[in-house]
Amino acid sequence: GTAKTRVCAQGFSQIHGINYDRSHSPTILHSSLRTICAVAKLHGAQIDFLDFTAAYTQSELDPSEYIYMRPPPGYDKDENGDEVVWLITRSLYGMVQSGRNWYMRIREYLKDRAGFTPSDADPCVYQKKTENGWIILGLYVDDLVIAHTDKDARDAFIADLEKEFDFTDQGPLTDVLGIQFEQSDSHISKSPAISVWSCSSRRSRFESDCSSPSALSSRARWNTSLSLPAVQKMGRYVQREKSVAPPCQQRKTSRLSSWFESRSE
Repeated sequence: GTAKTRVCAQGFSQIHGINYDRSHSPTILHSSLRTICAVAKLHGAQIDFLDFTAAYTQSELDPSEYIYMRPPPGYDKDENGDEVVWLITRSLYGMVQSGRNWYMRIREYLKDRAGFTPSDADPCVYQKKTENGWIILGLYVDDLVIAHTDKDARDAFIADLEKEFDFTDQGPLTDVLGIQFEQSDSHISKSPAISVWSCSSRRSRFESDCSSPSALSSRARWNTSLSLPAVQKMGRYVQREKSVAPPCQQRKTSRLSSWFESRSE
């Protein structure tokens, strides 16, 4: 697959009230997603899917949240050998407030500029009446589900969205939130994308590689089929290592550290 690397902040060293204020950001309810699918097929609508690229980095930090960060090893010296730090003005993965910053930016665009109305029942569901139909959006962090009965309005919305954000138009919805979808003109069916019991080889790979925080982070983040022994092993590792991990409240600096997160797709 394609190797990908991105710089992440060690957000556990951030201090509430100094480096960030609020961090909560909502995500779409599974019941809302099912409702969107049901309403779409009831009206014969098409359901499409967008994936925002590195969504968190597409949101700005408030000037009061600007922070200095130590670069990863290999990038912490300039050409003269002097130590350097980065001034971070955009949200990075790993920062506590990044999820909220991204949500507030996409919400502001959809509501104030694209003319969508957020649902009272779910703040991640938006709807808009068009000249020849309607569009309903369901937002889950960097995934956007689009149900529509007006293709021209949908295409115009996508064209405007491209001017503000980087994303990939995946076309008809096939997979979101770990659920696979199959669409036809009259119905839509869904099923779990990954069977826990059919992934024994992936579980064994996870269980054999819990020797470091990076290995734990990588396995826990990208493996969605963990057996009970694997989770117990993770808990024992955290229990054993917690004595050497500095608690967040003892951090007295506003400078973050960073590292590279890599994976293959």
